[in-house]
Amino acid sequence: CISTITMAPSRSKREKTEETQQNGATRGANLYQVRMSHRFVIMTLLACYLLAFAIGRTARMVFIIEPQKRLIEENKALSELIQTKSESKLPNPIMKRGLEPPKTAYTSKNFDTARTATTISRFIVTDVGAESDEKAKECRDPEISDQDGAENEDEEVHEPKGQHLLIDIANVNSAFLDSEERLSVAMLELVKQCGLTLLSYHCHGMIPTGVSCAGVLLESHVSFHTWPAEGVITLDLYTCGEGSLLPFVSIAKGLFAIPSTTIDKDPELVWSHKFRGFTDDLQSQIAVRADFFRFPIGVMMDYKEEIVSDETEFQKVDIYDVLRPHFQSLDGYQKSLLEDGSYESQNPELFEPDRIVFLDGILQSRRSGDAAYHESLVHPGMFAHPNPKRVAIVGGGEGATLREVLKHSTVEEVVMIEIDKKMVDLSKEYLPFWSDCSQLIGSADYCFDDPRVDAYFEDAFKWFIDRFSPEPTIEAEKFDVIIMDALDPQVQVDIVDALYDGGPFLSSLPSSLRDDGILIAQVGEAAKMESPGEEHSWHRNRVKFIKTLIDTGFESVRDYEESHAGFYYPWQFVVAFKSFESREGWFHHEALTSVDIHERLLPTKTGDFALRYFDGPTMMSYKFPSKASEKVFCLRDSKSEMCSEGRNEGQNDWKSHVSVLDMDESKITNKIFPSTVPDGDQLSSRERMISKYFTGKNAYNPFAERNPTLLADTILKTKPMN
Repeated sequence: CISTITMAPSRSKREKTEETQQNGATRGANLYQVRMSHRFVIMTLLACYLLAFAIGRTARMVFIIEPQKRLIEENKALSELIQTKSESKLPNPIMKRGLEPPKTAYTSKNFDTARTATTISRFIVTDVGAESDEKAKECRDPEISDQDGAENEDEEVHEPKGQHLLIDIANVNSAFLDSEERLSVAMLELVKQCGLTLLSYHCHGMIPTGVSCAGVLLESHVSFHTWPAEGVITLDLYTCGEGSLLPFVSIAKGLFAIPSTTIDKDPELVWSHKFRGFTDDLQSQIAVRADFFRFPIGVMMDYKEEIVSDETEFQKVDIYDVLRPHFQSLDGYQKSLLEDGSYESQNPELFEPDRIVFLDGILQSRRSGDAAYHESLVHPGMFAHPNPKRVAIVGGGEGATLREVLKHSTVEEVVMIEIDKKMVDLSKEYLPFWSDCSQLIGSADYCFDDPRVDAYFEDAFKWFIDRFSPEPTIEAEKFDVIIMDALDPQVQVDIVDALYDGGPFLSSLPSSLRDDGILIAQVGEAAKMESPGEEHSWHRNRVKFIKTLIDTGFESVRDYEESHAGFYYPWQFVVAFKSFESREGWFHHEALTSVDIHERLLPTKTGDFALRYFDGPTMMSYKFPSKASEKVFCLRDSKSEMCSEGRNEGQNDWKSHVSVLDMDESKITNKIFPSTVPDGDQLSSRERMISKYFTGKNAYNPFAERNPTLLADTILKTKPMN
């Protein structure tokens, strides 16, 4: 402290006394006041700051840093223990004995993320062998050869194509979905059973749950991710090999669809298969089996189950059960299986899966369209014939065409020629309804066992040529009706070209029919309004077929369509009449057709009507070709006098039209179908022009059939004009 001394002049005693009193009072007032220097204050504050920092730092180390270090060390030790245990249990991918993995460059980048509990990679273990792996060459360009042995391995070329399989599974066991070990074992087993080669795989265990794994295949890749809490796993498999991935679906289901212990539902599988890439042969492969890979294989849907996939001597047979999108649901199907009094359980047939049949990838038939297709194929032509007794069926291995023919009481013998006996056996086992005649009184439970049936399991070409060619080697009785339920003319294979190209088989058909005989054939997808002339499209075989029928002697050929047959587009049929007069029954009034149906069909044991789709009014819709058929006909024959003249010419001159409302039996007999035109009668110029188009080369003319002013065949039959 600094003392300050102040000198003052002398004062009187009284002044000193007063000053003493004042000083005493002041000292009393400043008794607790401390006076400090600036240096003391600054040093004191610094000491306080240092002390506070030391206390805080010590507290942080004791209460925060050290516990955090201990926790990190514990978590690290636990992770190392988990990873050590996992690595000791997860299996290594193993190369097949004697095979050598390809030379590859391995690159890996791992990101430090707190969302990953474990990260595990396993690499292939192999005994190096001298032999090359034929499987490893699946993706190699076939034009590349191994001229230089091992040196050529580095030049291996992979074609830009492959197959992609996506599988989603729900209601799976959560413990299984959270176990890297069990999932890895399942993945390796999948790869092994499918004949693939796994080079390495990498798995990440997620926090709080879930596993993601990706495997590098010699053929491409396999991967999956799990959601244990939701019971869901999604798998992705892509290969560049030629072998089909479709068998993998059932294998994957067996390995990964482990039932949940907490969800009272069976595992649900949703999957799709796609061809991918760019090569000519790949596009051809897809085109040939377009139906199969369009639906149901290429669509992720609620329910899709393979019933059978088998290879016969002649074709690949695939049968699937599916729920039709937009019409059926998995929930509705599951309710239909219960006995809870719900609408679904009372009408289970409305909710059952649709059964679909594919031959070489081409849609042949389906349960939902069975009645519409087979009844529209068989009955229009059968009821056009007044008394069909002997009928031949070409193809139709499912048995449904035979089933419909056997419903006619007039039929005494049915000759069925089907080259593929195994297809018939598969249909009996997996398509029992197609060949079920158990409800027909007088028939058998299995249609092929009906005493009226005579089945030949041989080539139909040879069968007809041997019996009805110009120089037959076997005698045979002629038929009243022949039904061809063979391959679609649009299918691009050699056997189809041989069927429709006008060869000896088609040439033998007129000789196999009686004079009033009728030929019926399905001819594939119907033309659309935007279709080009059929000779310039995939329908060219249909044009050849119709031309051959006319050239070989059929006097009238008609086409008709059915839109409910279960195909993607309306389906077209052709009916050919050997004589012009034999088509009279085709134009019967719908009431007469209905009477014929009820009189001719066999009764059923239940008393129900034997037909589910076809009736008199339906027959009315088949009598005339569609507008699209007329259009493509004129595109094909644009020089036709009718097409160039137009549809409405002479409409006011047509005086012979008779309304169906005015028809009675006598008019139908005497006016609509007069048996002859007297030789002395003079036909009008209009009638002469009409007659010209229904003779000779114009026996097939959808334009004339649709034109109401030109329908001479429905109201007037006349002799060919000179």
